[in-house]
Amino acid sequence: MTIRWIGDVAIISKERIEEVFKKKPSTKKILKKEGNTEGEYRVPKYRVVYGKGMTEIIYREEHCDLLFDINKVHFSFSLSGERKRIAQEVNDEENILCLFAGVGPFPIVITKKKKVRIVAVENNPDAFRYLLKNLEMNKLKGSVKALNIDAEELFENDHEEKNSFDRVIAPAPKIGKNFAYLLIDAIKKERKKKIYLYDFCRAEEIDFMKRLPWVVNVKKCGSYSPRVYRVCVEIDGGIYHESKNYSKLKLMGFHWL
Repeated sequence: MTIRWIGDVAIISKERIEEVFKKKPSTKKILKKEGNTEGEYRVPKYRVVYGKGMTEIIYREEHCDLLFDINKVHFSFSLSGERKRIAQEVNDEENILCLFAGVGPFPIVITKKKKVRIVAVENNPDAFRYLLKNLEMNKLKGSVKALNIDAEELFENDHEEKNSFDRVIAPAPKIGKNFAYLLIDAIKKERKKKIYLYDFCRAEEIDFMKRLPWVVNVKKCGSYSPRVYRVCVEIDGGIYHESKNYSKLKLMGFHWL
């Protein structure tokens, strides 16, 4: 049984409370995951099997405190390594777009370390409320502009932001074809301006994507099922824009295209 501890709270997949206390007797609350994510915002369901109170927790990552209700928002604990990696790649003074920002793990971890500007877009009103709280809770080097809108609305009223970002981060899988083109509209038309696109892919799709000229890296960051992996596909926005067949190109290899 996998156990994840967040302070004195344990999150489990199977109801074996005794195993939790064998490993950490000081545990004050145990939450058990119930089924798969559901709804428009892919929110999971957890049940309190030991202890009292709400399902609101404070999760600490890279010296950042993130407050959220685990029953109201989607949060990927498994991408903590990716958040650290990208924060290390970023340079001061960059302009970054983070779509599907959730409660703010990517924007907050990055701006904790680097003096950058980030536009964070999140449509789920519960997640957005926690995003604002988390921005207040953490002392950041950079700045974050938080927008409670659907990602497709981003450039409707602010055309100056088009093709203005040095990096674009899209941590939500299964985001749909329209969002793929939105990423291209956001990134600067210069080489080495990078898009980080997360999705679930089969092993053979990974090999195919690595051969595409605008894909600079495909990094596995977890598994979904046998031979299906969660990956971060890194795309050079400048090379993509330079293609003569830009209007016909697709971010090939993804199951949702």
